[in-house]
Amino acid sequence: MRSLIDIFESYDEWWYYKCCVDFRQDEVEDLTDMMDAGEEVTYDFLVHNVGKHVVQEVFSDYNWTKKPNEGLLMKDDYHVRYFQSVFRGNPCFYIVHSAIEYIFLNQHARNV
Repeated sequence: MRSLIDIFESYDEWWYYKCCVDFRQDEVEDLTDMMDAGEEVTYDFLVHNVGKHVVQEVFSDYNWTKKPNEGLLMKDDYHVRYFQSVFRGNPCFYIVHSAIEYIFLNQHARNV
């Protein structure tokens, strides 16, 4: 059986799906299952796999230029956490920012 890391690294294109506040009541169990199966990862691991450009589109308020006087870098925000998991049978990544889960799925996701 392949590990989660092997599965994640075999996908090359990820996209933002939605955040937890956009879920309907009948979808909440899927969200809970994803969170229960979540494994915390580093910022670098998530960005390497999902793509900086994809994360930047969702979190555009951060400083992505690395110039110190242009605001906080997402990787330096200690209130943000990064996870890999499975959502409806699909490998996923999610970012927890201000207690909101932002979900990223790969281009091969099904049943979403």
